[in-house]
Amino acid sequence: GAGAGQSATMASSWSYDAQLAQLRSWIADPAVGIEIGEFNMNWGDEPGNNTQKQTVWVASALGAILAQGGVAFEYGDKNGAMGLTAAGGTPKASFWGIGMFTGASMFRHFGTTMVQTTSGDPAIRAYASTDEKNIVLVNTGQDAVRTKVAMRGVVAGTARVWQSTALTPADRGNATISGGAVQVDLPALSVTTLLISHAAAQTTTTTAAATTTTAAAPSTTAVPPTTA
Repeated sequence: GAGAGQSATMASSWSYDAQLAQLRSWIADPAVGIEIGEFNMNWGDEPGNNTQKQTVWVASALGAILAQGGVAFEYGDKNGAMGLTAAGGTPKASFWGIGMFTGASMFRHFGTTMVQTTSGDPAIRAYASTDEKNIVLVNTGQDAVRTKVAMRGVVAGTARVWQSTALTPADRGNATISGGAVQVDLPALSVTTLLISHAAAQTTTTTAAATTTTAAAPSTTAVPPTTA
């Protein structure tokens, strides 16, 4: 995140990718875990706190940490600036950033095993899990994007769409998976969680590694599991 009086950039949320990869390269024993003991967008009452920007930043940062095999603790207490909840337990922006992975008791939790994802648009961050087939798409940019998410091992089915555009997630209904892909609209500064449900007859079919496009040319590829 950023220091006092500074406005955190979205790029700082995915800096964990390179930082944790380098840290891992310094540790000889792969059994040694990596923990981010405290993270948040800022550490004081800076601009953007408790806004949708913070929800997006936290989701992006958490996804980057998990993708590198790390675990993390969000810095949060019941203070006005950085709390996960306000007085009375009202969820704040960072709570919803984490909630797009946990489900926040609204929808299915992200799985415990992640799979590889790629994105052709640097503003779109994609994270996917296999045991619970969830995909989290984080649009860190200022422009709305329609993206095509291609999947390996899923040919047909539905994706339940939950989306945070103004803190609390909303249920956007089902999107159809056809030909191993699904089209999704990602508003600016949004976090979208797809709950994948695929036809049992297709669960062992593997499609080619996907290259996908959106209306604005970026690509997003999510690679869920090849088996049920």
